[in-house]
Amino acid sequence: MALARLKSMRSVHQPAADSRSIAAGAAPSEAARILLSADRNLLCASVDWERHEAVFGSADHACYTVDLRRLKKARTLLGKTAGHREWVAAVCHLPGGRIASGGLDASICVWPAAGAACQRIKGHAGPISQLEPVPAAGAAAAFVSASYDKRLITWCCPGGSGGKARHQQVLAGHRAPVLQLQVAGGCAASGDRDGALLRWDLAAGAAVGGPLQAHTEHCTALAWWHVGSSGGSADEISSRGNLLLSGGQDGCVRLWDFRAGRQVAQQAAHAGPAGKGAVGSMSAGPPSAPNLVVTAGADRAVRGLEARRNLEPVWSQELPDFPYSQARSTSAVLLGCGDGTVVALEAADGSRRFALAASASAVRTLHAGPTCFVAGCDDGSAMVYSLT
Repeated sequence: MALARLKSMRSVHQPAADSRSIAAGAAPSEAARILLSADRNLLCASVDWERHEAVFGSADHACYTVDLRRLKKARTLLGKTAGHREWVAAVCHLPGGRIASGGLDASICVWPAAGAACQRIKGHAGPISQLEPVPAAGAAAAFVSASYDKRLITWCCPGGSGGKARHQQVLAGHRAPVLQLQVAGGCAASGDRDGALLRWDLAAGAAVGGPLQAHTEHCTALAWWHVGSSGGSADEISSRGNLLLSGGQDGCVRLWDFRAGRQVAQQAAHAGPAGKGAVGSMSAGPPSAPNLVVTAGADRAVRGLEARRNLEPVWSQELPDFPYSQARSTSAVLLGCGDGTVVALEAADGSRRFALAASASAVRTLHAGPTCFVAGCDDGSAMVYSLT
């Protein structure tokens, strides 16, 4: 299994960073380098900005929490009778401070807000590829898991921070391993290794319509697009859970309108004369540029696409190495590269704000918050950079 396919960049309670904190041309100051795993990669991460906590999943089978106020490791989530027996491929924060983690051992662990005991739950017959929290107002489920067993499962956690997590609904419909998962309110979208997409009604526990053949190869990235700004216009509200961006191993980015059940825009953003560059990550609709989609690909390129103009490219930048991770602030996009570099670009025009050497190895995960951004690296270290 390719390591790059197992990355997860999910977070909850993630307010946008103040763009004024990221000065043009000047790199933020390094607040801390925290060694979490002596010799194994950090593969995935989630950040709860309200609790000032980051959690990282590692190839050493453990999860590690970091206190972002004290800038130090808080807990190691692994034990003789608790935790995973294989790589941790996905993590997410849950309401009440709990943490869910998914491993290549096909198990899901639900960890309490404090301590290192866990509830180990089984439901999948293959490695976990993604975990996504469900907003409290979206559905009864607390989170959704996706797996190489071609299924999704919704899980509920009664009693806030205390009740036991339990299996809720099995969502079956994919014909290939599920690689990508995104949740918007009471809807979810998933993409598989054959390039097919499915949209789900989480309350009903059923697919909405049949599979859409999005890509000729693996689906490698998904992002919801909410029309308009971060406000509450009728146009934006009606689009939630309906407009989905997909990226594939074929180098193409496509926009889907589930209300019409069809593709409405496409762009070969990372496919050209030199060959195909898989779309590794996407983000859409920051307040400063609500119709802009930013994609990063295996061709080492970052592109800004205008969603309302058939995903027309409006800017392009080359990166020093393969982009493993992407995070967004109010007006900047940060890219974590295979050579350990973090590059920050202005979202509106792609101009460079700064580049810094975070590690000697790949920056696997990135999350940007109101006062700092957090990187997880292949050398087992978590880097925290101050934006103030």
